[in-house]
Amino acid sequence: MRDGQVHLDAGPAGRLLDQADVLHLTGYTFCEPPLLEVALWLLDQARSRGLAVTVDPGSATFLARMESGAFLRWTDGAAVCFPNRDEAAVLVGGADPVTMATRLTRHYGVVALKLGGAGCVLAVAGQAPVRIAASGVQQAWDTTGAGDAFCGAFMSRWLAAGPDPGVQDLAGAAEFAACIAASVVTRFGARPV
Repeated sequence: MRDGQVHLDAGPAGRLLDQADVLHLTGYTFCEPPLLEVALWLLDQARSRGLAVTVDPGSATFLARMESGAFLRWTDGAAVCFPNRDEAAVLVGGADPVTMATRLTRHYGVVALKLGGAGCVLAVAGQAPVRIAASGVQQAWDTTGAGDAFCGAFMSRWLAAGPDPGVQDLAGAAEFAACIAASVVTRFGARPV
């Protein structure tokens, strides 16, 4: 950091992107000016390399503090977005998960709208969204990390799905992600089985 600003170059960070299949960013990286500059630089670098980008908005509270539409503008065109219900409501308004997921496909190729114990809604532009049931658990002890586990599990299957997967092609990825997220909440400390 010089003069209160972050100065980036394509050195080590660029080389990491050269070896990547996907860039995943969380909404937390868009909340403060120094991190925002890094996030926008990474997005620009990923786009210039033709690298897939995925985003998890991260926090409805932080999204509500941003200029209206800013997050959508910055992340528009990302391959996958993983909002939860509250984050989707801040981004596109509404209360119905299917409607919100459909609205978000105007900005993202795939939307996996996380609904906690109610599963998720999976949406792809131009296709009917599908509801994916949550994996049942007897006792949820700690939800810390469940959303991150969902994202990681979904991305592992999404990356293997090949180019332009449809909503039915990705239903198994969402079911797998819901299963992994469910395993996380059954123990303290966000550790999958």
